[in-house]
Amino acid sequence: MPAIIVAYERRRGIGARGGLLYGPYEMATDKARFREISRQMGTLIIGRKSLIDEQISLDTRPFAKVEQVIVVTHQDALPVPGIEIAHSLAEAVEKSHSDPLIAGGASMYAQALDAEFPYPVDTVYATEIDADLPHDSEMRFPELPREEWIETEREYVPVGMLPNHARKQNVYPSYEVTYRRR
Repeated sequence: MPAIIVAYERRRGIGARGGLLYGPYEMATDKARFREISRQMGTLIIGRKSLIDEQISLDTRPFAKVEQVIVVTHQDALPVPGIEIAHSLAEAVEKSHSDPLIAGGASMYAQALDAEFPYPVDTVYATEIDADLPHDSEMRFPELPREEWIETEREYVPVGMLPNHARKQNVYPSYEVTYRRR
C-alpha cells in the first residue's frame, strides 16, 4: 500500500513561493528521515514541481539510493536520467515495483488521501514543524480525520546543530510523527 511523507508547519502549509518551506540546510533531521524512509520503501513517487523544489542537480539521477523514482508530470519526457514518467498518480502507483512513498506536492497528497483513490494510503510520515512559516494557501496538507487515522509514533526534534556536522542543523523545532489508517 502507498505511504505519504510530508513536512508541514503549524497551519499545515507545505510550500511557499513555489518552493519548500525551509532552505536546504535548515531541517537536517527531516532530510535524513526522508532519505531513510524512501530508501527502505524502494519506490518514490514525486510530482515534477516537487522534484525541482528539492533543489537537486537534474544532471544526475535524483535520489540515487532509492531503487525506483517515478515523476508524475504532464510532459512526455524530462531531461533527468534514471527516472520513470507517469501521467497520473494512479499510473505511478501501478508502475511501482514496491509499496511506493508519495512525496508531494499538494495536489498529489489530496489525490492520495481522497476516498475515491483506488490505492488507499495506509501510513503518513509527517514532520510537524513547530513554527508559523510563510506558505501559499493552496499548498497545504489536508487534515487527517481522527476517525480514520491514529498517531502511532511521535518524537520531538529540538533546534540546533547536528553532532559532528558543520553545516547540518535544525532551525525550527519539530515532531517526527507517524500516522496509520485505522
